[in-house]
Amino acid sequence: MNLDKYFKGSYGWDNYSRFLMVIGIILLLVKKASIAGILVIGYMIWRSLSKDKYRRAQENMMFEAWLRRVRSYFHGLSQNISKTKQKFIDNRKYTILACPKCSAKLRLPKRKGNIIVTCKVCRNEFRVKT
Repeated sequence: MNLDKYFKGSYGWDNYSRFLMVIGIILLLVKKASIAGILVIGYMIWRSLSKDKYRRAQENMMFEAWLRRVRSYFHGLSQNISKTKQKFIDNRKYTILACPKCSAKLRLPKRKGNIIVTCKVCRNEFRVKT
């Protein structure tokens, strides 16, 4: 069949093509952006049928690098959120106090009454009401 000869040297599907397909379908579902969706899907098909494999591979590598940056940004964001959440949990259970001798930060449990605290840095003992 003649189509087999045409598709034989084409680039094919990669992650960038799949991403463009998803974006194109989403844009097709939005009434005011349907023309943009058709254009994105058309570009995706053109990329898949392209014979210039080197350029398509470069485009895919640039997309993968961008995707890694986006994922690392959101991963860092989720870590910051979990750290902040843990700080709020710790603030309910513990109080932070500075050692009167060396000013090192000490984490003490709340609502334990008068306790004797030993600083881990300078070994100073002092009495504190929590």
